[in-house]
Amino acid sequence: MNSTVTTRVDEKTKKELERISKVEHLDRSAIVRRLLEEAIRDYKLSEALKKYQRGEASLGKAAEHAGVSLRRILKEMRERDIHFEYSMDSLKEDVRAD
Repeated sequence: MNSTVTTRVDEKTKKELERISKVEHLDRSAIVRRLLEEAIRDYKLSEALKKYQRGEASLGKAAEHAGVSLRRILKEMRERDIHFEYSMDSLKEDVRAD
């Protein structure tokens, strides 16, 4: 089931949405949906990585929270220059989670 969400944006943002809409050959609503979905995915990934860095989640749990594969979260860590630390306890927790 779809829901409607409305928001106000400044003129600059509106023009940028229209530009992207033309480039992508999609209507503005489709572009807004796609960009919002991408932003939510990025937010979830960032939050999961913060939990991992604070020691609140194992790497496997962080990937699960973000809704991505272990390979993807490792790639993101490398790109964001986040130190990888994987203990035996983390390995055991991840094995139990599967």
